[in-house]
Amino acid sequence: MANDSFLITNVRIFTGEEFIERGYVHVQDGKIAAFGAGEASSSPNTPVLNRPEHTLLPGFIDAHIHADGGNTASIEQSLSFGVTTVCDMHNEHVNVKKLQK
Repeated sequence: MANDSFLITNVRIFTGEEFIERGYVHVQDGKIAAFGAGEASSSPNTPVLNRPEHTLLPGFIDAHIHADGGNTASIEQSLSFGVTTVCDMHNEHVNVKKLQK
């Protein structure tokens, strides 16, 4: 989706504190702009992804990784498991900058 904006509908949502059994998430410019229970309206140009029987979760945090030598494979592996934030416990400054990219 070229503009990184879309609407996910008919989906179960876990907010980190509670479940919304049937709701929507509106992503605009790559960021969550709105979410809630029930139906959402969208503009005709916004792609809609209908996802019954799916559950959306917040990104997980791994508070202890070792990305030795700035190895980005550890970041890619984390993402494949739903981990969107990591804390690297030991690295040189140059490697931290490499991982941030």
